[in-house]
Amino acid sequence: MGHRADVVERVLALGHRRLDESLQLLTENAAWLPGPGRPVVRGHDEIRAFVAAELQRLGSAVPDAVPAMLFERESVVLVLGQIRIPHKERARPYTEMQPIGWVYEFDGDLIGRVSAFGSWEKARAAAGVPAGTPPTRLLKGGLWHPAVAVRRPQLRRWWPAPAPGF
Repeated sequence: MGHRADVVERVLALGHRRLDESLQLLTENAAWLPGPGRPVVRGHDEIRAFVAAELQRLGSAVPDAVPAMLFERESVVLVLGQIRIPHKERARPYTEMQPIGWVYEFDGDLIGRVSAFGSWEKARAAAGVPAGTPPTRLLKGGLWHPAVAVRRPQLRRWWPAPAPGF
């Protein structure tokens, strides 16, 4: 285990800025579901055209993906995080944060399908990862780290026990 999580980490790091390198990690006929109510985009050429059109449409207000945790499960990798949406066109610009989940389904060693969900619950359900399942990796300080459970030693009292009768 770990190879598929490594591939997803690489795709997330490359993003749309290095799209051609990202596409090398997807099958030639990969399907991308950019979100609810959006049409499925298929294959490298359609994905490239879709990303170019979205970047042109959004201009300088391109949302920024902020992944937080990754779950690897058989041929599926689930990533949960937030999307940072800048609103610059207003008198008082602000940034909106929304939850987002991505489900990466593998076909062999490459990604065959990517689906985006507007809630962690829907993404978990699509990936078959129940709530409460610990993540495989966590993103901390810009780097992915294994998410391992650490047993903490039981605390010992350093003060004397109360005298009988108290």
